[in-house]
Amino acid sequence: MQGWSEMTILNTVIAFFSLFVVYDFFYCIWHRILHVRGLYKFIHKHHHHQAAPSRGNADAVNVHPIEFIVGEYCHLLAIFIIPCHAVVAAVFVVLGGILASLNHTRYDIAVPLLFDTKAHDQHHVIPTVNYGQYTMLWDRVFGTYVPHPLSSRPKAE
Repeated sequence: MQGWSEMTILNTVIAFFSLFVVYDFFYCIWHRILHVRGLYKFIHKHHHHQAAPSRGNADAVNVHPIEFIVGEYCHLLAIFIIPCHAVVAAVFVVLGGILASLNHTRYDIAVPLLFDTKAHDQHHVIPTVNYGQYTMLWDRVFGTYVPHPLSSRPKAE
């Protein structure tokens, strides 16, 4: 176990942002698989009963157990792949839960180029777009990103 003195820029700051990028790579693929026609109705359809989720964590974790377990293992996979300090891993998991909850509220919260709740809102309106949980990086790469029409922020393409 690494001590406080073993914290470096590489295993803290760089690792922190890398964890979200790696997590979203796997989550984006998993989330897209959940939308495959034959699978959707058995696992993910329940989560999409609300076109405009607003209850935060209650809506974020309102998923099939298989979906929840695989989603959580995406966090563990990211931590396994990215060398990071234990404190960074803990902050990543806790902040990930907070961000997932914010994605299921009506709050308009954005960190430019990193996180935008409106992107996930758009997914609940058009389920074939914006599969990422935290960033839209991989949706942009895979061509599934669609900006929210009411977003007041510039559309980065």
